[in-house]
Amino acid sequence: MSAAAPTQQQAATAREKLIVALDFATIQEAEALVTTLGDSDEITQTMKAHVRLGDALGLAATPSFIIANVAVLGYPGRYRLQAILDAASACGKVQC
Repeated sequence: MSAAAPTQQQAATAREKLIVALDFATIQEAEALVTTLGDSDEITQTMKAHVRLGDALGLAATPSFIIANVAVLGYPGRYRLQAILDAASACGKVQC
């Protein structure tokens, strides 16, 4: 069974939700970043390498992070991720 293509309105809504989730202030700010990145073979190859690494490590969620030898599957939220990073810096563990 194949999924139907999203309508323009659904695509626009999804795009706006993604921009909010990524903490961009405006659609224009996000579009400026995309324009800056462009479409290059280097970006494509980097993304493919990241997918291969994730597959090799058995990571099944996007995004996934390896912090202090612990896999964090999915995005735990901005503040929780910062707390994990702070703990890793302070004591070498994801929680001190």
